[in-house]
Amino acid sequence: MAEYSSGGRVDRLVRRLKLTALFSVAGYLLFAYLVGWVQRHLATAYYWLPPAGAGALILMGLALLTAKPGKSTCCEGDCPTAQRSPKRAVFSAAVSLLLLLAPIALALAVQPKEFSSEGMRKRRLNTPRRDVKVDRAVDWIHGLTDATARSEAAANSLPKEPSILELIETVALADPEQLEGKFVTLVGRCDLPQGEAGRRFDLFRLLITCCVADASSVSIEVARSDDVRLEPGGWVRVGGVLKFDHPLDSTFPVLHAATIAKVAEPSEPYLQQ
Repeated sequence: MAEYSSGGRVDRLVRRLKLTALFSVAGYLLFAYLVGWVQRHLATAYYWLPPAGAGALILMGLALLTAKPGKSTCCEGDCPTAQRSPKRAVFSAAVSLLLLLAPIALALAVQPKEFSSEGMRKRRLNTPRRDVKVDRAVDWIHGLTDATARSEAAANSLPKEPSILELIETVALADPEQLEGKFVTLVGRCDLPQGEAGRRFDLFRLLITCCVADASSVSIEVARSDDVRLEPGGWVRVGGVLKFDHPLDSTFPVLHAATIAKVAEPSEPYLQQ
C-alpha cells in the first residue's frame, strides 16, 4: 500500500511539473505579445502566432488539469511503468521543465533590440550593378521594344516619400537619367561609418520576411552639407535630390540632402516583402 501511495505522489508531482511548463510558456507568449516584443520581432502577417500558441498551450494545460487519472489494473511488476524508478520520472520531468524555461529566462534577461553597425553591414542586401546599355541591348534582342516606356513608367510611379526598398526597386527598373534630379523624402536610420562629423552616411531600414532573425539591411548613401548632429542608429527624415555620383557604382543613387530632421521610430520599424 505504501508503494502505491508513493507512486501516486510521484504521478502528482510529474503532473504539476507538466502544468508548470505549459502555463509558463503560455504566459511568456502572452506577455511578449502584450508588451510589444512580438511587434518588434515579427512581420505583421505573423503577429497572431504567439497568442494562438498561448491559447493552445492553455487548452492543453486545462485538459491535463481536469483529466481524471485512470485506475491501473496491472499487477505489481507486470506494467512497463512499474519498472521505472519514481525518482527517474521526477528527474525527467524536471529536466524537461528546465529546458523549456531556460530560453524564457534568457529572453527576459537579455532583450536584443539593435544590430551593431558591423552586424548591420554584414546583413546588407546585395544590389547587383546595372549596365543600362547592356539592359537595352538584351531587351532589343528579346523584342522588348517598350523597355524605355517601362523605364519611364517606373520613374513616374515613384512617390515623393517612398520607402528605401521602393526607391531601390524603382532604380532597378528605371534609367538613371530619368531619376537624376528627382526630389524625394526618405525615412530611415543612420549608419555613420565616418563618424558623426562625416559628410556622407548610409540611411538604412531592416527588411524582414518572417522575423528579425532573417532581417537584411537595405540602404542608400546620403551626402549632406549641414552640421546636424546625428546619432548612430537614430531615426531621421531626409529630403533631397537624387544624383548618380556614387564613388563605387554610378548606377546607384546618392541622396543629396537638403533637409535632415530627427523623427520618432515609426510604428512599423521594419520593411516587409
